[in-house]
Amino acid sequence: MTHEIRSATFPEDSATVQQLFTGYLEFLFERSPEERENITRKYDPARIPELVREFARTHTRPKGDILIARIDDQWAGCGMIREQEPGIAEIQRVFVNADARGHGLGKALTNGLVDRARQAGYRRVRLDTGRMLSEAIGLYESLGFRRCSPYHADTPQLDHLLVFFELEL
Repeated sequence: MTHEIRSATFPEDSATVQQLFTGYLEFLFERSPEERENITRKYDPARIPELVREFARTHTRPKGDILIARIDDQWAGCGMIREQEPGIAEIQRVFVNADARGHGLGKALTNGLVDRARQAGYRRVRLDTGRMLSEAIGLYESLGFRRCSPYHADTPQLDHLLVFFELEL
């Protein structure tokens, strides 16, 4: 299998990002069905096109980016980075479709986002992930991310599910 990772461009890649974000949302619903209502309060499925337009505005180069990944001829994953505060970037929404897992795509996306942060001059990268996402937690720890105190209270309805990490660059 060959893979390609590149920055999304808008509006050309809007449909691809919408498809991948829909997969991400379905994955969250599947892994935490009891939290469906709370997840929907943050990411209303009916608003996905609007959310993607917002992502395209808030995750823009040179301070941020949206990476999309393809395996063979299928779009299979994505990840986003944005400035959280001066000197600190936040990685968000790293996702790989179920049929593409196990090929190192999540690691490649995360490393690509960390590289973008370095190129943009950030000193630290932060992220949060769900406590139930043991694969993601293992990946981030294997890449040198360390658990840290919560650095935002953006989603009080989901805070009980989150684990926070950071990486010094």
